[in-house]
Amino acid sequence: MAENHLRTMAFLKKTIKGIEQEVKSQAKVRKEFKILQTIPGIGPMPGMTIMLEVGDIRRFPTAGNYSSYCRCVKSQKISNSKKKGEGNRKNGNKYLSWAYVEAANQMKGRFEVQGKGGKIRDIRVSLETYKALKETIEEKGSFPLDFNDRSYRNDLEKTARFIDEDPENKGSHGLRWNFAQNRFSEVQLKADVNEIQALSIVSEEMGHIRASITEHYLGK
Repeated sequence: MAENHLRTMAFLKKTIKGIEQEVKSQAKVRKEFKILQTIPGIGPMPGMTIMLEVGDIRRFPTAGNYSSYCRCVKSQKISNSKKKGEGNRKNGNKYLSWAYVEAANQMKGRFEVQGKGGKIRDIRVSLETYKALKETIEEKGSFPLDFNDRSYRNDLEKTARFIDEDPENKGSHGLRWNFAQNRFSEVQLKADVNEIQALSIVSEEMGHIRASITEHYLGK
């Protein structure tokens, strides 16, 4: 029985891959597709689906209208803060719904952190890292770091070697420099945006507001 299931899964994967290749060869990729590819969780097929199903995003007056069309909001009727029933959950676009569910499943774990100046923002980490940090925080109530501790610097250097970063560029700030430079090149390549736009995207991801901060990391 198990072998039959495995053979069925292998056949379906092969069939799906063939369909995806055919779609990629026939679809005309627009600039929006490249921008979508820079969003964590959105791969080639969800990105292609969103591009083709949405068309001109300007046809949606608000973000709420678009979210509703994608079935990304609850279909329920509320009166006096009480639920009075549900609407038609089949309204909207089922293909966009699939694309965003698929993207959500691929999303990395997210933590809310407080940075310089008290600014609150989300950071994304691998699911493995997320689970490890979550367990530590639940056990100890916080995630203490002693940046002067030798073991921290040793672990940081090992991590840098593991992800093929320059181990001589020690310190967590050094990894931010490397991230900024690598991410800037990636955004320009995938999103096909100009330099100012790429700087702004990377700056926001790093928790900054001004694009000029990213220029500092790039050594400009």
